[in-house]
Order: sequence, then C-alpha cells, then structure tokens
Amino acid sequence: MVKIEVLVKVNSKESKVLFDSDLRKYIVYLQSKPINNKANKELLKIVKKFFKAEKVDIVSGFQTNTKTMDIVNPRNKINT
Repeated sequence: MVKIEVLVKVNSKESKVLFDSDLRKYIVYLQSKPINNKANKELLKIVKKFFKAEKVDIVSGFQTNTKTMDIVNPRNKINT
C-alpha cells in the first residue's frame, strides 16, 4: 500500500491525473461538482484506473480539495 497526496480540481472540462514535481503532489481534475459526494466518487474511480490499483481509499480530506489517499497494489509507477 502506498500513500499519496492529491490536490483535487473540480468542475473541469475533462477528468485527468497529473503529477506536479514542484508541489510533489498529484493533481486530479474532475468533471464532477463537490455535491452529494459526487467528486469523491469520481476521484476514487479515476485514481484507481490511473494507477491500475486493486483498491483506493481516501484517508483524509473528505471535504477539502487536498486529500491523502491509500493506493493498494498499484501496477503503474507512483511518483513521490
């Protein structure tokens, strides 16, 4: 299991994941708005697909745009 820091940008034109080497964080752009947990659900789906992980969880930051996430058995390389 690997822990990562994620900065979430909601209401974007497209969903994508980028790594910012200056911030040392992943930036995840989501199409969803942060209403009724839609953005967190999309975040879990996008991050799981991006890392080809077995499971992903939000550890902290459920109601903020900066989150700590656990990535279980990622098949793609994770920058730190």
